[in-house]
Amino acid sequence: MKYVTWSCPHCGKKFDTTIGGERRYGCPIITCKKCGGQFLSTNIIEPALMVENATKPSRIAFGDILCVIIGGIMLYRGFVNYALGSTGLSIFLFIAGGLLFALGVWAFIERIVKYPKLLQAWQDELEASRERLRDVGYIKTLVRLGYRMPSKYSVIPPVDGKKN
Repeated sequence: MKYVTWSCPHCGKKFDTTIGGERRYGCPIITCKKCGGQFLSTNIIEPALMVENATKPSRIAFGDILCVIIGGIMLYRGFVNYALGSTGLSIFLFIAGGLLFALGVWAFIERIVKYPKLLQAWQDELEASRERLRDVGYIKTLVRLGYRMPSKYSVIPPVDGKKN
């Protein structure tokens, strides 16, 4: 979870919220509870405006694989050092390498198990995003607030003579 503090550009009211680790997609428009003013969140991205395949949840995380590799190397070095008679360093390498290896394997398996739910949540969010983008009023609000819209939405007249 990511803890974020926003400040309303209209009235200055500060408020805190959390954004889930992988949940940084959704409606980027924030409405201030104090003054009702709207502004854009820089932490939330409208998913239907992005390249879909590039933003889908990944089945494999680089960090998980890195933990397994480094942990495996440390375990191997611990075994080699133990065979050569260095017990102090061997114990450290066995414990640290074993923990790192186990952590990497656990995180990898957890990601594989949770992947169907992550993918379904992504597909639901993408469909909700597409639904929001069918509303011309919503698109006009995004443009008015300064959201950079792709050219396929350029049928909407630019605000203040600026190009979308």
